[in-house]
Amino acid sequence: MRLLDLLAPGGPEPRLLYAHKDLPLGLAFSPDGRYLASGGQDREVRLYDLEAGLLERVYVGHTGAVYGLDFNPQTPALATGGGEGRVLLFRLP
Repeated sequence: MRLLDLLAPGGPEPRLLYAHKDLPLGLAFSPDGRYLASGGQDREVRLYDLEAGLLERVYVGHTGAVYGLDFNPQTPALATGGGEGRVLLFRLP
């Protein structure tokens, strides 16, 4: 997966992020812009630290594809929705 910052001065420089094993299906940026979360057909949720340019953590627990992701703006948490009909809440680092 490649991330392009189209607002970067001097033009975008692509960043290669550790990709899902299958198709990514959903993305969400944290309210402070530090993290990017992605959910995929591989049933995993990946959390990227955009400041460090690293994969911070891989969350597992869904038994279906992960479609929905949303950060809680008041607490360090990420809610995810999967194709199996469950919503999981993960704590951020």
